[in-house]
Amino acid sequence: MLYRSVLDTFGGTIAVRSDNLFMNVKRKRATKGEQRRCYKAKVVSYDTQTHFPGNMITLRIPTQP
Repeated sequence: MLYRSVLDTFGGTIAVRSDNLFMNVKRKRATKGEQRRCYKAKVVSYDTQTHFPGNMITLRIPTQP
């Protein structure tokens, strides 16, 4: 629920980092007349040299209107 509020209500983004993967999720712009919620995710795989121990979730909420 918190994650969807960040995306839908506040127009923010969510970043997730785990091991050698990084994922960034944001709300996709709706086309005219579209009612459903769509999200856009980008996943980046890093080489094995940049191992990240654990998981990190970052919620980015814009502060400017």
